[in-house]
Amino acid sequence: MEAIVRRILAGLGAPDLVDQLGERLPPSDLQSLLLAVMRRRAARATAPGLLALAERVRLFRPSPVDARRFHALDGAAFAAAAGFEAVALAPVAPLGLDAVLGRIDPNSVLTALRSAQVIGDPTSSLAIEAARRRRAARTAEPVRLCTSQQTVRLQPLKHPDHTPHFRLFALVTAGRAAASFGFERAALAEHLRVQLDLLRRLGELGYRFDDVEVTVSDTEVVRALRERGLPLPPAIADVEGELAALRDGPAATAVRRLARMATDVVAPLAAEWPAVRFRIDGGRLHAVEYYAGPCLHVTARDRDGAEMLLGDGGLVPWTAALLADDKERFFASGLGLELVAKKFGPA
Repeated sequence: MEAIVRRILAGLGAPDLVDQLGERLPPSDLQSLLLAVMRRRAARATAPGLLALAERVRLFRPSPVDARRFHALDGAAFAAAAGFEAVALAPVAPLGLDAVLGRIDPNSVLTALRSAQVIGDPTSSLAIEAARRRRAARTAEPVRLCTSQQTVRLQPLKHPDHTPHFRLFALVTAGRAAASFGFERAALAEHLRVQLDLLRRLGELGYRFDDVEVTVSDTEVVRALRERGLPLPPAIADVEGELAALRDGPAATAVRRLARMATDVVAPLAAEWPAVRFRIDGGRLHAVEYYAGPCLHVTARDRDGAEMLLGDGGLVPWTAALLADDKERFFASGLGLELVAKKFGPA
């Protein structure tokens, strides 16, 4: 990317153009300039050219999933999340939101004009709304929000079923820190219950999920094991016993937290959902730098027997950053409805 930019700037004879536009030009002036450029570009467009562009670029194609199927999936998801307020997000978010909160490369989101970007992660937009409500309410009562959103991501696609835009059901819980990791325990349990209840409801509609497994991890535990060069156990039966090497220093708090998740969340859920496998995972590396503590995975085998990641989520420090308050807590999770429709639906 840098080499391409240097070539373009050299061809224009303006080696400092990016600095001028990106740092020295006021945002309102930059917006006016870019709007003028886009207006001129749009004036040159032709109907045949637009059709050719839409046929060539996957980003502009509709989802292959029947919209009626999405309607049914949305209905089941919102019914499963009855304890969460359903919101219809704007299709755009403030420019830089995912880069600041989720540390998503700006090249992976679709940037718009007027200081906006197309939503690349609905949970970050829900974080903005949750922070706004938390600040206005000034109460310890948690804010629970959910949405179903067509989401745009522009990173290279590695799986044939992945597309530049896809439907995602997202849940967030925002609240205050509580004794004995009370917020984290409650949020993890309620998010897992919603995701598992959604799979149950979809099963009644003819969807098939084989070998459903829930794994619960703690990224601070995993990072501590890696830093000390210790093995990363994929399955932990006795958290405090098997992680005794981490029972000193800052990692000790993370071990106690994971132990509480195992006894107070995983064990009751395993009794409530006997057909689902539950596992405490000390070796999860996926998003280990993204989440900041407890996190979850929900997987199942599809119609072809392939294991697919359906649900993901965890604790992130987003509302703490937005409200400049270290006592604020935020738990976010998502489940891929697009993937469910393509790989688990009725034939």
